[in-house]
Amino acid sequence: MFNLGAVVGPILGGWIGHVFGLQKIFLVAAWVILVSVGIMLFLKSQPRDEHDGETSRFGMLKNPRFISFMGVTFLMMFAMYLPQPLTPNFLQNERGVSISALGWIGSVGSVGNALFNLVLGQLNARLGLLLGQASVALFALLLWRGGILPWYALGYFLMGGYRAARMFVFAEVRLLIHQAQMGLAYGITETVNSLAVILSPLLAGYLYNIAPALMYPIALGLILFGMLVFVLAAPRETHRDETSLVQS
Repeated sequence: MFNLGAVVGPILGGWIGHVFGLQKIFLVAAWVILVSVGIMLFLKSQPRDEHDGETSRFGMLKNPRFISFMGVTFLMMFAMYLPQPLTPNFLQNERGVSISALGWIGSVGSVGNALFNLVLGQLNARLGLLLGQASVALFALLLWRGGILPWYALGYFLMGGYRAARMFVFAEVRLLIHQAQMGLAYGITETVNSLAVILSPLLAGYLYNIAPALMYPIALGLILFGMLVFVLAAPRETHRDETSLVQS
């Protein structure tokens, strides 16, 4: 639903701006946000998991499986995000794609985000995360070797696997921690994801200066390597023993 909103929002905003003027877009958006916040104020509080002496919030920092998976997560997110931030520049400056065509391609990417979340969401987390990485690898391949607009659009559609993969990372983390540690574990995981998003554009810019298309084969290689590491090192879903998770 988040990604469907990303598809519908720009279309609705464009219509409002065309009919009523650009200023009205911000007024309508402000009211929608206020209504959304008002609805959330009436939500019931979620039950909290109490922490006894053994289920320390910081016990996960002594959990080698969780810590190692954070390293795998950084590698996967870094590799998948690497070709994304400078792709609009690459298409416009190196492939001669117009700004209007870039907007159309971006909309195709939003549709891909929505569909990948919906379709891959039916699978188990391990398989979904692998397929998400594979789709972003195809995105890098199509942007690197494709030479026509439909290939670029298909690549952007396949890039939707990135957002789905981010969600599956949290599902994998759930296998490694005690239920009472979920909040902090998810916070650490999102920090690792964000760190990859912060650092990968630096490498992308460096590679772009060397050769604009170089970021795509590099990203493709890193994604394939990340998939291999994930297969070898990622947790497998087994019978959960909460006591052993705490002690580990």
